[in-house]
Amino acid sequence: MAMTKEETAAQVDELIQQGADTAAAAKTALDNLPADASWQDISSARAIYGAAVQSQQYWQDYKNRNPALWQPDPEPEQSSAAAPETDYVAPITMRQFYQQAAIAGYISNDEALAAITGTIPDNIAAMLADLPADEAFDDKMLLKSGDIIAYDNPLVDQIGQIWGIDKDGEKEFFENAGKL
Repeated sequence: MAMTKEETAAQVDELIQQGADTAAAAKTALDNLPADASWQDISSARAIYGAAVQSQQYWQDYKNRNPALWQPDPEPEQSSAAAPETDYVAPITMRQFYQQAAIAGYISNDEALAAITGTIPDNIAAMLADLPADEAFDDKMLLKSGDIIAYDNPLVDQIGQIWGIDKDGEKEFFENAGKL
């Protein structure tokens, strides 16, 4: 089931806090290593600290790139009419993205399985080849190693174009993927 806007925001805030807590604990452990600690212990402590800082920064950057998640919804107008549907669509995991793409027939099952290990499906790779190098690099990083993809990411529209689906189709794709 897809998460609500509030649930997504709360989960991202929790991930940011977990990264900060882990980084603080790792930094304390690193600072308290004995003077005669082995290089393996020092290297391990540094790696844990670095990974925690990177995790915290990733989620903070995600939050900064998606400010609509943290802005309160406007107060509903007092009306007897039914409230309009929201345009918010929850982000999905890359696994959900590739699995739904296979279910919908946009990529093969084998391409979906390969994609979760970092191999970009052929039709998406061909589209990326036509992009400027910097943009293609960012998109490849997301497609190969990203945890989630947001509906409002410009890459979604580009992929929708090569798959022949419009905004309504993209929204339906994300809603179906969110159920996986």
